[in-house]
Amino acid sequence: MKGTRNLLWFVPLFFLITGPIWWPQVADFLKPRGEFNLDARSPEDKVKTFSLEEMVLTQSRGNQREMLLQSQRVFTTDSDELLQLEKVEAELYGKDGDTVQVVSGKGVLETREQKLTLLNDVLLTSRDDYTLHTNELVYNIKYKELRSDKQVRLASGSINVLGNGMTYDIASGALTVGGRVHFEAW
Repeated sequence: MKGTRNLLWFVPLFFLITGPIWWPQVADFLKPRGEFNLDARSPEDKVKTFSLEEMVLTQSRGNQREMLLQSQRVFTTDSDELLQLEKVEAELYGKDGDTVQVVSGKGVLETREQKLTLLNDVLLTSRDDYTLHTNELVYNIKYKELRSDKQVRLASGSINVLGNGMTYDIASGALTVGGRVHFEAW
């Protein structure tokens, strides 16, 4: 029994002494194969991009239409929550089915925030035949409210109103022009 126990200590000693000979071959065999990059994103994390030509989007709640959005081109970039729009035409619907027409050169639709930002020569035509010109207009889809912090020009028939910023509630038709307001009538 004593001899068997002494022989048992020789096995780890043998592996320890001969390790420098066989260890490189075992390490090479156990090394991962293929491309192993820890910085690479997993397939679930990769942003998927797309581009659509001549897109029409309709948004409704219940049986009531809220928005009809047409764009010549829609695409995503880094975030799948932001849709970039080119040559945008939008019909925004109030409670009674009254519409507001908006045309712009570019736009951004934020799907999570439910906001539509229109840029580059925005033209709004209201149900009362008012036209509004500005360079940036933000539509909060949830509250049906248009807002601009840029210079706006409101025109209708024989009046012309210039101001710095405005708010337009589509549901009620209330329009507020802010900042330094300049009013002309003829």
